Amino acid sequence: MQTRYPIDLLACLVLFTACSQNATEPSAENVWIGSYEEFAAKFQVQGGLIRDSEGIPYSGKVILREDSSDSFSIKMDNGRPLIFQNSQKKGVPRWQLKDLWIGTDSSWEEDFEERPEGLFLRKSGLLYSGKIISIDERTGSIQVEYNYQDGVSHGPEIYFNENQQESSRQNWVNGKIPLSRL
Repeated sequence: MQTRYPIDLLACLVLFTACSQNATEPSAENVWIGSYEEFAAKFQVQGGLIRDSEGIPYSGKVILREDSSDSFSIKMDNGRPLIFQNSQKKGVPRWQLKDLWIGTDSSWEEDFEERPEGLFLRKSGLLYSGKIISIDERTGSIQVEYNYQDGVSHGPEIYFNENQQESSRQNWVNGKIPLSRL
């Protein structure tokens, strides 16, 4: 009887390696670590997505450090933040960049005001244009992504499940959901 031990061992090793890598966690080569200043130099926000210096939507994990300790981490897929946590693994209350606001519901209520004319930023008093990502306060996981143009819903409104996967979507056009004929 011929033994297949080396081939069986190799097959088990390949299978174990493939199964042990969690598909939702970025691999080591997709982790960027740096300061806020380095982040601002390396990444940019365009169309509400975080992109690298070449303009490509970033997938992986960003760890922003301040004074040699983790300040917060952002897990992203195609430029969209899916998990946004502080060093205690809780949701970050708020973070705002050009046309992108990420935060919890309680911070949303502090930063925005809904009026009949549209959604306003409280600090500036201006109508908001951009992407809003609502995250869970306990876990930092994405819950809903909203898109606004001149204070009204415009673009996709996307709901996510507890695994950061899209669960439903509706598209807005100038503050209305278009009806389609059956």
